[in-house]
Amino acid sequence: MRNDQIFLVSALTAALAGCSSETTPSGEDVGQAIQPDITENGLHVNGLHVNGLHVNGLHVNGLHVNGTSLNGLHVIGTKLEGTVFSGTVDGNPVSGSAFTGAVMSATIDGHLGTLQVRIDEVYSSDDPDVNLYDVSVLPPGAPTWQPLCTGLNGEPVQAIPLRGYWDESQGTPTGGDHLDAPDEVTFACQGYALAKCVEIGYKPWKTTVQCATPGNCKVIPLAYHHQACTRMLRADYCGDGTPTTRDGTLVDVADNVNLEAPEAPANWVFEAEWGSEGAVCVKNTRWLTMPSGSGDFAGENVRQYINVHCPSRWANRPTTCGTPLSSFYPIPGYNVPLKVRSLLTTRVKSPTL
Repeated sequence: MRNDQIFLVSALTAALAGCSSETTPSGEDVGQAIQPDITENGLHVNGLHVNGLHVNGLHVNGLHVNGTSLNGLHVIGTKLEGTVFSGTVDGNPVSGSAFTGAVMSATIDGHLGTLQVRIDEVYSSDDPDVNLYDVSVLPPGAPTWQPLCTGLNGEPVQAIPLRGYWDESQGTPTGGDHLDAPDEVTFACQGYALAKCVEIGYKPWKTTVQCATPGNCKVIPLAYHHQACTRMLRADYCGDGTPTTRDGTLVDVADNVNLEAPEAPANWVFEAEWGSEGAVCVKNTRWLTMPSGSGDFAGENVRQYINVHCPSRWANRPTTCGTPLSSFYPIPGYNVPLKVRSLLTTRVKSPTL
């Protein structure tokens, strides 16, 4: 990151994260809802939304930080490595928990006034690779600080900082895409897709080793698995940012890097293979109709949406989808570029509604 410029970006709530209820809330309830980080026998709860960062009920989108201070002193060279901030204050290096109390001055979308963002506490988690943050904001004209991330009942929840930001648009070529801007950061609220995918194990700053055969191995970045996970949790089949799931739906996830193995009952059906661009192929859909959080497409038939907007996802179905010939497996997928390779598979209950 360049000097002390860090940009904090969240997306509109109709993008990439999960909520706790079986049915989708409406109106502002959708914006405020957040599901706990739930795993039941390896089955992950999915949902519609990205982060759910709110200031007085308004979605915070595009916070551009103009500077960082700590104990009244300017922080120079602030950067994020993994989930750890570091920099220099008065010639002395600071990092990790030393950023407790750091205040970042930001503008919202460049025109809505100055917003103060404060790191209230930095915690080590059960995962040594992941720090958790209590973050507060002071909106323009507001008399008091308030939590940046809140749960269903307004209780504060913690955040995980991630490099870059995600396109919150729906039905567009870039909808749901991660933009790897080195001087921008998203605070991902726990319980939403961005944070959940980190906690599953798909840490976008990490790498892992994959082998096609013993001795034939290579290092691969987990950023593609994280992106595929955000598509998968929202059932963003077309990879255009449009969610087709319902909050609280259970989905059985498996990957090809030994982080998640299938756990669902045998009578669950194979749903899809997933990559960073959405579903690589689809055999069954999670739901029959689009949820209210799908914007202009709410209520539409999910299969019809796929047939209109990304018909090739169905076209792959009779060939390799869900078979050992799929690029999901090290052979034949080992040399397939990660951007187009199948990285995750899912099974679901028979689709309803």
